[in-house]
Amino acid sequence: MEREHIKVIGNVGLTQQIIDRIKKGILTKELVPGDQLPTNEELAKILGVQTKNVKEAIMYLTAMGVLEIHHTQGTFVSRGFSHALMEPIIYGIILCKSDSLEELKEMHKFTVLAVLNLAVKKALKKEIDQMSAHLKTLKKELEKKNNLDNIVAADDNFYLTAINASHNLLLVNIVKTARTYTAESRRAAFKRMLSRKVDIDKITQNHAALLKVFKNKELKDLTEIVMNDPLYN
Repeated sequence: MEREHIKVIGNVGLTQQIIDRIKKGILTKELVPGDQLPTNEELAKILGVQTKNVKEAIMYLTAMGVLEIHHTQGTFVSRGFSHALMEPIIYGIILCKSDSLEELKEMHKFTVLAVLNLAVKKALKKEIDQMSAHLKTLKKELEKKNNLDNIVAADDNFYLTAINASHNLLLVNIVKTARTYTAESRRAAFKRMLSRKVDIDKITQNHAALLKVFKNKELKDLTEIVMNDPLYN
């Protein structure tokens, strides 16, 4: 059976056509995670193009996280999720509009809500216990008010434990990427709140409410909790 991703191609936009062929091979599962590609020279010969075009395509797909280059072994289809896969979407938002931070916050809220809906149903007792421990740590650090790094880390540990409880690696990585690009905004929010105890209480109350949802396996309050997270309002 002839494989679509290694048929000879034409002369227009050679590098882009090579990129499209490799991506098509992955989408149709002719290429699967961990598969090794032919050498650049072999692939150029198969496709009927110049080696330089193959090199350009490989470099692009590697930068995107689709391929991995192991210099002593060759080029392989990536085995796992890379945050580079999400970066074009994130930067597309950032570069297109002046209110991009607000859009990133909205993106984070709705992706977190979707993942937590799943996580509440699938969370194990040990994961809920870990969330409880992280919340205790967060409360202690907020009371001290003297180490912003510890506060942010405790908040991250609480939420990442909740997110990981979804046991869906793809969704987890999407949310983690969104959190990466809103990290500075959350940090700035914590810094502002440290001078206002009422705001600190809102944070711990919000986290405690989320923990209760996990413990009771009850979703009815989840949307309100996520949408009213004081770190994003």
